[in-house]
Amino acid sequence: MNLMDGLLERGRVLYMDNYYNSPTLALMLHKRETHVVGTLRMNRKGLPKDLTKQKLKRGDLVFRTCPPITVFVWHDKRDVNFITTLHDASMATVPGKVDRLTGQPVEKPAAVIEYNRYMGAVDTSDQMVLLNSSVRKTLKWTKKLFFHLLDLAATNAYVLYAKNTKQIKHFRFAKQLCSELVSSVTSDPAVIRPGRAGRITSESLQRLEFRSSSHWPVTIPATRKQETPRRECVVCKEHKAGKTGKRWKTGESRKRVQTRYVCDGCADRPALCITPCFKAYHTQRHY
Repeated sequence: MNLMDGLLERGRVLYMDNYYNSPTLALMLHKRETHVVGTLRMNRKGLPKDLTKQKLKRGDLVFRTCPPITVFVWHDKRDVNFITTLHDASMATVPGKVDRLTGQPVEKPAAVIEYNRYMGAVDTSDQMVLLNSSVRKTLKWTKKLFFHLLDLAATNAYVLYAKNTKQIKHFRFAKQLCSELVSSVTSDPAVIRPGRAGRITSESLQRLEFRSSSHWPVTIPATRKQETPRRECVVCKEHKAGKTGKRWKTGESRKRVQTRYVCDGCADRPALCITPCFKAYHTQRHY
């Protein structure tokens, strides 16, 4: 429902904001038996020019009608421009609302009352998206659209999570979501190192690793009791029969569980078989 900003469909009536609305669109949808109710930008083609020149006081309303379209300007705290193919320009009483100064019931155009009633979900979604928006200024409108749709998807995910799992702050959910997205990149597939910057003069240079890489297999130092000590491989141990055998893939051996090598770059210096455990340990989240 929120994939298009400002658009909410209820049966055969579309409640839209001024970004989408125009007399041409309203007429086209009316021919397809769909009504349009929503705010309007007064620079759209086909609108009466005199409506933009009106100086109104609070509560005043001016309108123009060309069936089936009715366009009106109503002044509340500011001018509200509206277009509808479902209502006329009549006023109606807002249920349960009284003016604090006069004590009289508040009156608004019937189209505005119904618009406020059914556009609440979209307005709430817009507010939630703006709280933690990732959109930045850019000359590429496609980038802005992509990040806006990404924000909408994250907001919808937060609403479903809070409804079906547990209540959590929106900002905290966004941080956890970003962390999961980043970690999932290297969870299962192998890590692919990017090529070196600059011109490569020889194909043999591609065998060189980055200097920041510190994960290398080294032999376990000899002790007084053992000249070639061995330790149990942490990956083989996880797949050993009787522990987590479900992770073991068909065709892989279960016999090799001890190794002479440890990783020099890891803080706990885990024991790892050269192949395939060393690669699996450093490239897969669930090895």
